This record gives sequence, structure tokens and C-alpha cells, in this order.
Amino acid sequence: MKAGLFLPGGSLIMEFKDGWAFQVLSPVSQDGLALLGDTEKITTLGKARFAAVKDDGSLSATIQFSSDEKMRSISGYASHRPPLLRPPAR
Repeated sequence: MKAGLFLPGGSLIMEFKDGWAFQVLSPVSQDGLALLGDTEKITTLGKARFAAVKDDGSLSATIQFSSDEKMRSISGYASHRPPLLRPPAR
């Protein structure tokens, strides 16, 4: 999955070329954001990757990485370009 389609009323449809489908459902927050997570995993919002996810009118997530990971794609939906903040690398 690389792209999806958001339909008014709360549906997100993802199309695959090989005929199979794996769909991740996530609520869209008041500020127009939805966190789909690590879509390369079956459990896209697993606790080993996402230490905390909070939506109190503004969506935020604390994401864990293993020491040997150089990069990881985290997917989501945004109705607009959101600000992204990350702590400095250690």
C-alpha cells in the first residue's frame, strides 16, 4: 500500500495491484489527522513501536526505534500539511 482514498463519512479505501487487500482503519481526529502506523507490519500500531498515541484535539505519537534501524516509514492521513516535530537524535 502506498496510497489510499479518503471518502467523506469516514471510509478509507486502499487499492492493491495483485488483487489482495489489507485495510487499516483509523479514526480521523478533529484536526483532520489519522495515524495508520507502520503499515509494513500486521499490527500497524503495536506497542513495541508506538509507546504512546494521544488525541486530545491534536494528534501526537511517541514512536520507538531499535538501535539498528536507520529509517522507518510511518503512514497516516492528513486533510492538510501538518507540522511534524521530532526530538534531536541521540
